[in-house]
Amino acid sequence: MSLKHDSKVVKVGNLLSAGLEGETVLMNIQTGNYFGLDSLGAEVLQHLEVPVTIDALSRTLEAEFDADAATIREDLLYLFNQMLEYGLIEVVA
Repeated sequence: MSLKHDSKVVKVGNLLSAGLEGETVLMNIQTGNYFGLDSLGAEVLQHLEVPVTIDALSRTLEAEFDADAATIREDLLYLFNQMLEYGLIEVVA
């Protein structure tokens, strides 16, 4: 499944995370899949406590960072497609 701009995502409930030398390491405890995030990725993860569309999150991040919404949206799509593949987030209706 490939995510789209209007996809609504949330982090899975069986996710462990730990900070490690400026990075955050995530693990899906059901699958054992690991994934590393830099500090920016870890900040994005905090927005996934509740379901959010990629469009809405990109607008939120545009207000926080010096980047345009289109660039942020494409970066989020890339990151979230990887996280979806690793079972770290899920798509909700």
